[in-house]
Amino acid sequence: FLYMCFFQNNQYRILRGSTAYCEPHVQSDTQSLGDIFQSNLRRIGKVIALLDDWDEPLYLTRIWTVFEQFTAVELGIPVEMILFPSASQSLIKEIREGATGIRRLRQSLMKVNSESARAYLQSDEEEVKSLIRCTRGGFAYVDSRVKESLVNWVGRQVSAYMDQLVKVGDAHLSIS
Repeated sequence: FLYMCFFQNNQYRILRGSTAYCEPHVQSDTQSLGDIFQSNLRRIGKVIALLDDWDEPLYLTRIWTVFEQFTAVELGIPVEMILFPSASQSLIKEIREGATGIRRLRQSLMKVNSESARAYLQSDEEEVKSLIRCTRGGFAYVDSRVKESLVNWVGRQVSAYMDQLVKVGDAHLSIS
């Protein structure tokens, strides 16, 4: 089953004319957005995020995708990142560089900044950011949880690389 949030969540209708509130007794459309995301993610049970590259991926500059990633992590929903083959090979190349490559990888992936993330529509951006402001810990907490997810993903990539290294040796190694 493939879930694509832009098919499931009519962001325009959810956010049109809404104002976010942090008070639990007030139900805003933005809070409904959070509820819808949570409900759909629980139903699907897994998130697969397509990154254009591991080096400063566009995915991390978009408020909707950062919010979706955060929501999945908070719910304990497994998150998998996928890369194009060339980007995947580039990731492994960085890892093979040792400490220098790992530092570059860390520096790139730790540039999560939900407060500066953008949306196509300014109104969408404002609404999602309002919801984040209502979250315990706000932007800093959201960013830390997304970074944690990215670190876990890189760890899985290193593990897959090591598994292949043991099985096929260094000559024909690739990560998919």
